[in-house]
Amino acid sequence: MRDSRGPARILVSGYYGFGNAGDEAILDAMAAGLAPHHLTVLSGDPAATRAEHGVEAVPRQSLRHVVGAIRASDLVVSGGGSLLQDATGPRSVPYYLGILWLARRLGRPFVVYAQGIGPLSSPVRFRMLRLLNRAAAITVRDQASADLLRKAGVGRPPLEVTADAALALPRPLRDPGRGSLGRLGLPMEAPVFAFSVRRWQGDGFAAAVATAADGLLRRFGGSVVLVPMQYPGDVAACETVRARMREPAAVLARRLPTTEMLDLFACFDLVVGMRLHALIFAALAGLLPVGLSYDPKVDAFLKALGAPAPLRVRELRGEDLLGQLAGSFPAPPAPEQRLGHLQALARRNNEVVLAAAAR
Repeated sequence: MRDSRGPARILVSGYYGFGNAGDEAILDAMAAGLAPHHLTVLSGDPAATRAEHGVEAVPRQSLRHVVGAIRASDLVVSGGGSLLQDATGPRSVPYYLGILWLARRLGRPFVVYAQGIGPLSSPVRFRMLRLLNRAAAITVRDQASADLLRKAGVGRPPLEVTADAALALPRPLRDPGRGSLGRLGLPMEAPVFAFSVRRWQGDGFAAAVATAADGLLRRFGGSVVLVPMQYPGDVAACETVRARMREPAAVLARRLPTTEMLDLFACFDLVVGMRLHALIFAALAGLLPVGLSYDPKVDAFLKALGAPAPLRVRELRGEDLLGQLAGSFPAPPAPEQRLGHLQALARRNNEVVLAAAAR
């Protein structure tokens, strides 16, 4: 048995090593918050995870490596992010719950960490969630996730509603000189409007975003920067928007580590985002973002932050988006009290893991 006075060996299971800025930000926040314990991460690209985060990493696709990592651990942490859902395919729920099933079989406790649960369309995958009754602790990032777990029959341990783990990251300083933009060769003419979009069914929404971006430039001048949050998947979506614009725009050409990405967001004057973590990065940079909703997690975060309700991607019209953006510029600051509360809730995720590791 581990000496409770020494550092624990914590195995982290999540969507790491796939070039997603949000998930990598979650891992950064976890690594900082769980020091000095020893973290090993199940990763899609172990070498990249080791280099970027300074943690041990093993290939998540290799059953031999996964079993060996679980055996070598004192505690398994599942999260954060949207792991237990089937919107991106039928394999996510069996994979992530399979890791926890193995942990139980091998006698290792597990914690569910800052997860967003659902959507789940399959009754079978919905029932599989009951495995979480065996968790040492559960935190979820919004009330809807807690409600879904309770509906699935997860009643113990007590569910704790916190916030997305990335909100525990240090907030970047506003950069009126826009140094990050210059270093990346991106346009710096103020105001700088950032748009972060992802692939969606069809590309009709891209024309609407392009119309709104053109309208902002004609009305206020400045620059448009399109920011992929998932590499390489979001690059094509950003390029599609740029191709439909009549005014010039730039696309961030490479993935940035979390700190550099936050510094980049500190250069923007208005942020429009589809992906949750584009909105979180904007809030950490001090801006009240404008959301484009494709998933309830976007709505939940904007409501918690006190931001305007997002427009729906499925029904997006360029004129409507331009009207909302023009009315939101200059972007008001993120409400300090609400943001501070969310950051405290995000730090609570790490406190829960630390308490479990000390048992």
